[in-house]
Amino acid sequence: MLIYILLAFFMFIPVFFKKSKGMHSLIVFILCFLGLFRGRTVGRDVDLYYRNIARTDFNPQTWNFHTYFESGYNVLIASYNYLFTNPLFFIGLCDVFFVLAYNHYSKVKTKNACLCLFILHMLGYYLQSYNIIRQYFATGIMLLVLSLFDMENLKKKEIMVLCAIILFVGTFFHNTIYILLCLPLYHLIKNRFNKKWIYFGLLLGSFFIFQLDIVRTLLRRLDFFFINAKSNAYYYSALETGESEYSFLRALLDTSFLMYVVFEAKRINIYMFMLVAAQVFVNLFSSLDTLFVRVAVVLYILSIPFLTQIWEYSRKSRLVLMTYFLIIFINVLIKNYGNVQPYVFCF
Repeated sequence: MLIYILLAFFMFIPVFFKKSKGMHSLIVFILCFLGLFRGRTVGRDVDLYYRNIARTDFNPQTWNFHTYFESGYNVLIASYNYLFTNPLFFIGLCDVFFVLAYNHYSKVKTKNACLCLFILHMLGYYLQSYNIIRQYFATGIMLLVLSLFDMENLKKKEIMVLCAIILFVGTFFHNTIYILLCLPLYHLIKNRFNKKWIYFGLLLGSFFIFQLDIVRTLLRRLDFFFINAKSNAYYYSALETGESEYSFLRALLDTSFLMYVVFEAKRINIYMFMLVAAQVFVNLFSSLDTLFVRVAVVLYILSIPFLTQIWEYSRKSRLVLMTYFLIIFINVLIKNYGNVQPYVFCF
């Protein structure tokens, strides 16, 4: 736990002292180093990945030996195994890829990339990348892709290209990426429905739906088939189980924080839309199973540049954001999501 706390303090230095030279590159290096050289016990799923990777080659019969991986990810593993022999190093490289992709995205989308990195760590997403490996790799791909687009002013052809890329990455690397298909919706509604009171209504309405467990009641009456058998199993298992482990207090905290962000924002843009969409999704579907919360992580990560804008507004904004970040960070460390602590090196 101590290494993550020290990392947070170190990352805050260039946020507080804006003229600190060279700190940004050093922080990126440290994040990559820790992700690349972490031990096999850092992350609950790492050992399962290790055993899968060790058996994978270009023969499809060697794929998915212990758990399901998308075909594109299996081909990537097979390509790695053709050149190297250490499965743990492949897992570390996935994390390095995500960190570098996120850093590039941050530099393109905001003037304060150091603050973006700090927020990523404080909200627990960097630590999640130690365990939720395929999803964060796929998110890294989309970070690089979206760095090429002006997301606020997408043209029709660009929207079609982006949707095709989302479908490709979701199919071949991780299906949580499909949630980004909501991006074209923003461009359909932004001229008519982009009003703050609508965003407030969506947040409040979805929160009360969470509390009343309406989604579970409605969906039990309907039959769906999701992207693959694994997703389908998660969904129907969630419907049949009891209450979700996602807490009322966490839902209340996150929803209240987002309402503050919407209130403070000087203008509505696609980043606010993604942030609100992520929270509405969590409010609606976390009542089924906490696994569905992971889907919204993609939108949260893409929205972090918007939080850097709110940070710059005033001291009050910085105080509110920092308080929220600290609460989430402490919660992440105490609950040790994904079993990423204690941190150990692989050598």
